[in-house]
Amino acid sequence: MGPWNVRLHSLRRFVPWLAFFVVLALALFLHRCSSKPASIPEPPKLIQPVMNHSQPETTIAKRLDTSIVVRRGVRRDALVVAPTGNVVANGPDSMPYVYADPWGGRHFDSITVSLHCREDCVILYSFTDSVNLRSYNAPLTIRHNTTLWFAGLSAHGNRMQTTRLEYVIEKNPRNCSAGSMPVQVQGHAVCVDVYEWPNRENAQPQAMMNHDQAEDSCRSAGKHLCSEDEWQAACHGPEQSRYPYGQSYDERYCPAQQSAPSRSGRFPACRSYYGLYDLTGNMWEWTSTPNPQHSDFYFVAGGGWDAADNATCGMAKYSFYPQNRYPTVGARCCVEAK
Repeated sequence: MGPWNVRLHSLRRFVPWLAFFVVLALALFLHRCSSKPASIPEPPKLIQPVMNHSQPETTIAKRLDTSIVVRRGVRRDALVVAPTGNVVANGPDSMPYVYADPWGGRHFDSITVSLHCREDCVILYSFTDSVNLRSYNAPLTIRHNTTLWFAGLSAHGNRMQTTRLEYVIEKNPRNCSAGSMPVQVQGHAVCVDVYEWPNRENAQPQAMMNHDQAEDSCRSAGKHLCSEDEWQAACHGPEQSRYPYGQSYDERYCPAQQSAPSRSGRFPACRSYYGLYDLTGNMWEWTSTPNPQHSDFYFVAGGGWDAADNATCGMAKYSFYPQNRYPTVGARCCVEAK
């Protein structure tokens, strides 16, 4: 065997190994070329505020699935845009409750009205009608008789029924001292305390006083315990409303579905036309009017903190013994106007 044949025979032993490494390298190269990186979805993005104070409510509602009008009072982290582009809300959602402070009715000279949402929501309002509502962002000044419509729109698109309030602006006759409001009672003016005794805003109304003690309390302030006629005139208003705020019961308006009394004036909507608070709910109130069939008993009015829709302007009973003190009965004072 010649020298070239010897060398060729030696190289043949490495051919299978060489073929193996060539095939392996080719397979790795083809696999790398055909592979694509995994698609990673972008994280949800916070919705940015869209401030347009002239945008009507109908437009806002139509755009709710892709955008939202966000103003102060709405948590931006409550709304996110999912990778699909749909708006989703984080956390629970409920029907919004928007209220005005002060509430409607008679007011003197001019007032500044603030709108508040108990939950996070977009507040909408109008001075024109109940359809063309605009987003609210600052207190409203009212100087003359005005109709105000307002509503709330939640993150999930839940919308409260539009509320309509009438503001009647009159010149202050200044015939009542601070803390009382003039009320027309059978053709003459009577000054009625704004709050239940001790007639201080945010104070706890006093209970546990019998009828004599209620009369003495009012007398100490130079007033008298309100009669049933005075009390009902203050509550009904000129339109003879069933409740201080209107004809239909609303559990959110007055402290009438609670386990205990509230501090005076904590429910802005529980305001009568004349500007008196908590006439229904909160505390029963002694009056100076005896029952004609049971002269030893006096009418109490208004219903207590758990009377619900039975706490009306016409609610009166005489089953409380005047010599007893009750945790549910308080008082309100009146005086003849100057």
